[in-house]
Amino acid sequence: MTVLRHYFISDDLDDLEALEEQLEEAGVDTPQIHVLSLDDQNVEGHIHLHEVNSFMKKDIVRSSLIGAAVGLLLSLSILAVSGWLGWTETKAGWIPFIFFGGNRFRLLYLGRWLVRHSNAKQEVCPIRGSA
Repeated sequence: MTVLRHYFISDDLDDLEALEEQLEEAGVDTPQIHVLSLDDQNVEGHIHLHEVNSFMKKDIVRSSLIGAAVGLLLSLSILAVSGWLGWTETKAGWIPFIFFGGNRFRLLYLGRWLVRHSNAKQEVCPIRGSA
């Protein structure tokens, strides 16, 4: 299955609204047409324009993968150090270190995502250009 996407760049939201109407007349489904803009208030002012939701503006997958990689490395290093130093030879064995390492993985995986997306500043590429 091939996904075909078209990107239209414009400085004028009225032009984009007219383009959206032309695309709908040509048979493109309305839910498939979105406008990505840094000026969300003006997009909301145009009734026929459908803005990209805030969830899609954020780089969640990349942030989660980075958090998962760092968390996995930290978890493995915790297990390696505890085994190397002989801390696992107590009555408790590996269990506390496995839980501690798993907790570090979970906190970094989720923490990276939460810190990245709780910032007020959003890094979104604006749609700009000449019509």
